[in-house]
Amino acid sequence: MDRLLTERYPHEALMERRVVDLRAIAREYRLIGYSALRKAELVATLYRHFQHLDDAAAGRAREREDEQPGRRASTTPAAPASQPPAAAEPAPPRVDDPGAMRDPSWYAPPLPEAYDVDRLTLMVRDPRWLFCYWELRPDTLAGARAEFPGPSWTVLRVQQLHDDDSVVDDWSITVHDEALSWYIEAGRPGARFRVELGLTDVTGRYRLLVASNTVRAPQDAPSQRWDEEWVGVSREAWERLQWQQGPTPGSLGGWDVFRQELARVGAQRVGASERLSAAAPASKAGSRS
Repeated sequence: MDRLLTERYPHEALMERRVVDLRAIAREYRLIGYSALRKAELVATLYRHFQHLDDAAAGRAREREDEQPGRRASTTPAAPASQPPAAAEPAPPRVDDPGAMRDPSWYAPPLPEAYDVDRLTLMVRDPRWLFCYWELRPDTLAGARAEFPGPSWTVLRVQQLHDDDSVVDDWSITVHDEALSWYIEAGRPGARFRVELGLTDVTGRYRLLVASNTVRAPQDAPSQRWDEEWVGVSREAWERLQWQQGPTPGSLGGWDVFRQELARVGAQRVGASERLSAAAPASKAGSRS
């Protein structure tokens, strides 16, 4: 039997290797997402992956032994007629099975619940609603609360901004201490916003904890920009482009030819439209005496 991978790469030996060597091993065994892992995470992921491969190899070895002629009949007693046969255990996934790599539970560490940073992120949901989520380190929140002589609570301060980042308007929303995200009904399409997370008390004192990025809500109406002009291509022109001699449309040369022909067809159509407009008689409303 071949040497087990966990014996070839014991955990202690992996910890002594350099990160570049560990990444080379991960690439050799087709691990996913290894480049974003720290050394300790990469070692744990590699060792867990080797355990999985060893288990899969042992399962295949047992299957080969069971498939040998006469082995099952000589070693396994027949089950009583009244007892249903036991259900076979599902075989572990094959090492070369691409589907085995799609389950991240055994090759990638779980995402942490917190990243130990003070951060507030603001996003746009639609023209009238915003969404924000945040993380505060416990010592940051505890230190800020210690500055208040009495009870304090958490608020979101929503700021509407000019293009020069000066504040046009602001209002506060009280959020409970366990909240980590919040939907905000701004109701101001097209406006720029920034959000602050802070503490306040009954005296109105405010202590900033963390500020967000700046976003602009989209408009709730069609765009006022009409400078783009789209040129339609007739079916006949499209067929002529497809069947023309020369490079195929999928090649680089074919793309250049396609653009030139499309520009020529568009110029012809635009020129014809301008000639028709110039030849049309002036309307009474637009005529001058």
